[in-house]
Amino acid sequence: MSGQPHFHLFSSFPAGDWVFEDGNIAVLPTMDVTKNIKALCTGDLDRSHIPGMKTEPSIRLETSDQTIFAGNDKPFELPVFAKVDRSYHALSLVLQINRDVIQLQNLDIIPNPKLVDGIHSYFLYNLIDNELRIAWYNLDQVEIPENEPLFTLKMQMNNAAAPVFSIGDNSAFADFDARVIPDAQLLIPKVEVTGSELSFTVFPNPANDQVEFTYFLPESGHLSLSIYNSLGQKTILLNEINQSAGIHSLPVTLTRFMPGVYSVVLEILAGNQCVVKTLKIVVSGKTE
Repeated sequence: MSGQPHFHLFSSFPAGDWVFEDGNIAVLPTMDVTKNIKALCTGDLDRSHIPGMKTEPSIRLETSDQTIFAGNDKPFELPVFAKVDRSYHALSLVLQINRDVIQLQNLDIIPNPKLVDGIHSYFLYNLIDNELRIAWYNLDQVEIPENEPLFTLKMQMNNAAAPVFSIGDNSAFADFDARVIPDAQLLIPKVEVTGSELSFTVFPNPANDQVEFTYFLPESGHLSLSIYNSLGQKTILLNEINQSAGIHSLPVTLTRFMPGVYSVVLEILAGNQCVVKTLKIVVSGKTE
């Protein structure tokens, strides 16, 4: 059997790697019957495809504007977003991870519920050496906004180095007719390993009507969070509240703020020491 570039000529079909459409064929005596059957190759979970042909991945891996804080030896979640210019029904993905940094034995993956909605779908994954191999298909229409993760990786750091991801061969999104979708992107947030310093990020930026501030406190203390407009006028979001050491997040609704550039100031008072972090956000206004 041969097919579109999403799959190749195989002499065997490993279980789970292919899916065929449902249908019945009525055959009458002395009557020739021809029926086309749609099939999708949804990934090679166990490296069993024969022969071992490879194609360059049609998916680019990019770093998004979001930053995720991760502590050494502590679990964290890493959302993976997709940017595809048309409807997709299948994904074959080989995600390579440096196992010196990530504890792969604790790795888990949570698909977006929309991916597996319906009876004609599945989402499978397997971990071999330093490769996370994902196979997914859905014969129904799937609509996932770009601001929703395609799936989320649950993992744990081995050390203080930032994890490095890359995409392996034979990685592709495909449409309903098993045609490879070119120029697809996967976006992964930057992972910042927490240490002994105050860290502070915001996502998304620019923002419309809501943002989420994420910050890491190396020690407990009294925290204040304020926003200043271009005229220096101040809006207090948090006023000297006591917070413990660790990672914290604060969602903020921006509907009361006019479009423009704002400075956000985070202050932490621990003992006799005051540490200040400042970042800028762009409020673009509420979308229609």
